[in-house]
Amino acid sequence: MFSRKLFALFVLIWALWFFVLMYLYFFVYYTTTVVIISNEPNFRWELVSVKNAQNRSFTCPETECILRDIPPFDYRLSLFKDDFESQTLSVSLNPRSTKEIEIVFRREPRLTLESALSPDEAFTIDERDDIYASFMLWEEKGIYFSQQESQNRIVMYYRDNGEDVRLREIERVPISELQAQVIQDSSDIHIRVWTTSFIYDIRASNLIELPFRVPVLYIKLWLSRWVYHVVTEVGSFLYSRQNWNSDFQYLFFDYVVLSDEKIIGIIKPDEEEKRKNFSLPEGKGTLIVLYNSRTREREVLLNTSQNIRQIHKRWDEVYFISWENIRYRLENY
Repeated sequence: MFSRKLFALFVLIWALWFFVLMYLYFFVYYTTTVVIISNEPNFRWELVSVKNAQNRSFTCPETECILRDIPPFDYRLSLFKDDFESQTLSVSLNPRSTKEIEIVFRREPRLTLESALSPDEAFTIDERDDIYASFMLWEEKGIYFSQQESQNRIVMYYRDNGEDVRLREIERVPISELQAQVIQDSSDIHIRVWTTSFIYDIRASNLIELPFRVPVLYIKLWLSRWVYHVVTEVGSFLYSRQNWNSDFQYLFFDYVVLSDEKIIGIIKPDEEEKRKNFSLPEGKGTLIVLYNSRTREREVLLNTSQNIRQIHKRWDEVYFISWENIRYRLENY
């Protein structure tokens, strides 16, 4: 009886020693050092053993993180950083070695809803019977169209605090084909009459007829006071008031300039040729692309289901307007 108890005790001791030796072998003497080198500090990572589901989590305040005494198993490495894309890698560790892993965190751009905008609608300025349509652009300032006795002609006016400036007599068109908008970052006005567009320079009191015979959707002031970025139904043009030339911008339906080399452009879902030019995937969403004009590198920031129709930049802010007149701000790009 005593010998059996003593034998069982010896077996238990040897079993304990066996597990201790196994632990020392795999978790102390036979281990691996893991070094993660990142392009960004303050990231988190999680190491999960494929074999035994052992889980280790760490936080790295620096761009280089060193973890010693890791058992040489196969792992799933997950890395996290706020406002950046998460990553998951498969990692195999060899015994008594150092494993270096280089990680590049990429920002995760997003569209943030800001506000709903009022559509550009025509409405009557006052009760005058001769008013055909009008657009109030600022307080007490706007564009209106007056009917003529023949009923086949209308006259375009600019109104400023009750003072009217006669601009041009034109053929009468449906009210739905009239439009007046303030050109962003300027005091100029874009006026569209059917497929003909004008720019009214308030300071010079000068009405400029544009050479485009396709509907102009909107106009933006370019980097120069004398150049306009004209966005039409068929794409963008740069129009110069100095030499009256227009240059078609074939890369994007619309875009904004970030610097001398970088621009952000939008490619609509039906623009298959533009996608092919950039070797970008086909899809149903609108692509928001960061493009370097010097290196010709391109990066798809977002493939969004939002029905984007405009892109603008004001100071350091890039924002978009949808066909539903919803304004979105581009963040974390």
